[in-house]
Amino acid sequence: MVKICPNCGEKNFDDALFCMSCTENIKNVKTKPEVQQAISFNVRDEFEGLRPRGYKPQPWQGRYYSKLGLLFAGLYLLFFFIYSLFIILFIFSILVVVLGWVGIKNGDELLGKFSFGVGILLFLITITLFIISFF
Repeated sequence: MVKICPNCGEKNFDDALFCMSCTENIKNVKTKPEVQQAISFNVRDEFEGLRPRGYKPQPWQGRYYSKLGLLFAGLYLLFFFIYSLFIILFIFSILVVVLGWVGIKNGDELLGKFSFGVGILLFLITITLFIISFF
């Protein structure tokens, strides 16, 4: 149950004496049952994680993760040519895979798949080099 302020239309708790928004006296306002609004979805939302219509990804979503994955791919190559430290190469290749996957899940299909694929490739290269180094 809620009290709706006659002055501003704000929803308030049913035991409120004053409106939370405009401080209007709502002591004598009758309570009403709260009506839940339905969220509509279209078919495309099924493939986008059931996001509500009109959903706009935040700036940090999507391309950010994919680009961050490619940045770690670049760092992978830097450490490969300079240090050849396998543990760092493993970590960077896994980061590239994970960030590419997160980019795909947050709406950046193309660059996310590219980053994910590059990460898998780097991981396989690292495993191959690690095995070869023992012979």
